[in-house]
Amino acid sequence: MQASPTAEAFAEATRDPRCTLRLGAPLAAARMESNEAVLSAGGAEHRVDLVMLGIGFAKDLAARPGLAPHAASIARWADRHAPQAGEDWDQLGAHPYLGPGFEFTERIPGTAPRLARVHDFNTGAVASLGPVCNGITGLKHGVPRLVAGVARALFIEDADRHLADLMCYDKGTDLILPEAP
Repeated sequence: MQASPTAEAFAEATRDPRCTLRLGAPLAAARMESNEAVLSAGGAEHRVDLVMLGIGFAKDLAARPGLAPHAASIARWADRHAPQAGEDWDQLGAHPYLGPGFEFTERIPGTAPRLARVHDFNTGAVASLGPVCNGITGLKHGVPRLVAGVARALFIEDADRHLADLMCYDKGTDLILPEAP
């Protein structure tokens, strides 16, 4: 099933000091010894009492017909974040680097401002904004953030007109509403 764990489940698991997150560590083998799972992953052997595996999702913006002409202009995590040695993971680096309203950002600032009008509300947003767009439990957090981002962008786009309207306001012409019956 292509569903992420809930934010609450992920937070609970990672709060446990015994929890270790290993990104980009392909599982080579697994076996049971007594009450432990023995995993060969990322070139090392790990003995654990609980295993949670995530297979991930490939992110190839150029493979999407609507995005293909713009894919080279879209910022990815690899463009903005240099992981520490041993923590690099090509799949994470391929995720789009999104703004706070799920909008695409430019790989080279100032070269493709039109990208800010495209919002990526799917699993591609998880690296930037967390699991708030691809599952019922995350939607209660993601949808208001998406709506606020779109509304803010639309307001800013028309900011000069809004300011001009405010500057023309005449206090002497307040509307007088008729009394209710």
